[in-house]
Amino acid sequence: MFSFRSDHTPCQGFEEVLTCYKKIAKKCICGVGPTCYATIIEAAIDMVDKSGGQHYVLVIIADDWIKRRVEIESIVNASGYAHSIVYLGVGDGPWDKMKGIADKIHGRNFDNFQNPSEKVAAFSLVSTMKIPMHYKASKEYGFLGQGSRSRKVNLIAPSFMQ
Repeated sequence: MFSFRSDHTPCQGFEEVLTCYKKIAKKCICGVGPTCYATIIEAAIDMVDKSGGQHYVLVIIADDWIKRRVEIESIVNASGYAHSIVYLGVGDGPWDKMKGIADKIHGRNFDNFQNPSEKVAAFSLVSTMKIPMHYKASKEYGFLGQGSRSRKVNLIAPSFMQ
């Protein structure tokens, strides 16, 4: 995970995220192979920690499904922070393996993971409907306003960004 902006400040709003992404994507030649989402989840946790515990929403748009133990462990770890995860699978799938995955992730402080499987028109509602509950749970567990991450993940921007 890396900042889309050269000054490393967060993007403000969806339009800025999309504009920055399009600019970066023109320079990127994407490789093939399995992707591990644990790194981006851990990096998002670092952002929550650095913000002093502000609530963050990580949206992962991916062409592969969550299948590694380390990814599940990162989702469980993220439930210890003011943090929500929305996972949107795009492409051919196989998406049947993602059905009900949120119910199969045990050991979380609260249900912080949302995997919408509805039609594209319902994406906004389905992917964000639990965020108020995530925020409330983060508040009830005392995660808001707290930065307590002890383990840091070193993240390096791709070479074309430097």
